[in-house]
Amino acid sequence: MEIVVEDPQRTGGITTYQPAQYSYDGETEMWSLRLTDGGREVERLIPRERVVYIEDEPVTDR
Repeated sequence: MEIVVEDPQRTGGITTYQPAQYSYDGETEMWSLRLTDGGREVERLIPRERVVYIEDEPVTDR
């Protein structure tokens, strides 16, 4: 999965994440992304309105 997020602090204004695990909380409208950073796992909370694009892995029937 790939998630593209608005990031005004970056040149170009976007950041792309490829989280190992993720979840969405409909009540708070926040995405929780589990990322690996230098061998340690970190959680990044992203508000729904900052998400520009989400691409899931395609499913193939082979």
